[in-house]
Amino acid sequence: MTVALLAACLAGVGFTDTTAAGPSPGRPAVVVEVDGAGVVGHLPLEPGEQLGVSFIHSLDKLPVEDWYVLQNGSLVQVSTRLKQFGAGMGHIPGQGHGHADGDWWKVSGLERQIGALVLRIGPLSVDHRLLYRGHEVRLSTCWPGQRLTLRPARKPGAATATVPPTRCGR
Repeated sequence: MTVALLAACLAGVGFTDTTAAGPSPGRPAVVVEVDGAGVVGHLPLEPGEQLGVSFIHSLDKLPVEDWYVLQNGSLVQVSTRLKQFGAGMGHIPGQGHGHADGDWWKVSGLERQIGALVLRIGPLSVDHRLLYRGHEVRLSTCWPGQRLTLRPARKPGAATATVPPTRCGR
């Protein structure tokens, strides 16, 4: 997969031009890096704005969503949503609080300091997705088997997004 195709996968959801120098002092952002391609995008985040990663649980085959914010230069997991408690999933006593959220169970108030989030993107059956401003990037379509890193940074300029149809965005 070429760098141009990688950039096209991200262009539909407001990722910025990656040909400029990396982030510098400015707006809080998440840098998206893919092994073998380098930085493929920047996601500006407003204070309190959330960024999500979703996937299909390997055993129960139901969706899971993890939600993050930027706080003090670090990614922080603030909540997780799941359809049922699968292996390794659920509410750990003393960490956040669980409650019904429609058809989902949501554990919020987690405040888990992550720093940078490193994912090994699964195949289509895992359906890894990046959720951003009401849109998604189908990571398993774009980079199956690749290591993808979401790391905090600062990005100059405004956060504008257009959402043309792309192979990976929706």
